Amino acid sequence: MTDTTDTVEEVTPAETVEPDATTDAPDHAAEAEKWKALARKNEQRAKENADKAKRFDEFEESQKTEQQKLLERAEAAEKALAAAEVGRIRASIAAKHGVPEALLTGSTEEALEEAATALLAFKGVSPSAPSSDGQGKQGDAITGQTKQITSLDELAKLTPAEVNAARREGRLETLLGKS
Repeated sequence: MTDTTDTVEEVTPAETVEPDATTDAPDHAAEAEKWKALARKNEQRAKENADKAKRFDEFEESQKTEQQKLLERAEAAEKALAAAEVGRIRASIAAKHGVPEALLTGSTEEALEEAATALLAFKGVSPSAPSSDGQGKQGDAITGQTKQITSLDELAKLTPAEVNAARREGRLETLLGKS
């Protein structure tokens, strides 16, 4: 059997070269000018593209058939009708429950009813069942609200103490134009 021994070669580190400070220092002014020039070039290209895009849109519009134009008008009219219908339902539910229309959220009758009920619950008023025709008795105060003083004649009939009490209770809001 032969004896083999591993030989290890000694590796010396390579010489380190110190960079010359004058050759590697970036020229900031030249870099800034380069980027300014590129920005100006991109701005010019963007302006050209915007003009081309406008002309392209005009061309596309001119190429539409009458049927396409009528179809777009019909779709816009349907959207407007749907929005008006939701507005009508919102106003109806707001009046029915005595809540501000602007606070009702939702786009379906069920969602608007739920929102009105939630507002009444938040306010601390339980929704009462309407009479058989869906309306309360004429002249009755809305449940959970105080009777407002709406005319100066009503106000003149009150004593000063009653006027102060009505003011504290919020019954002069309509007369003062607050609601």
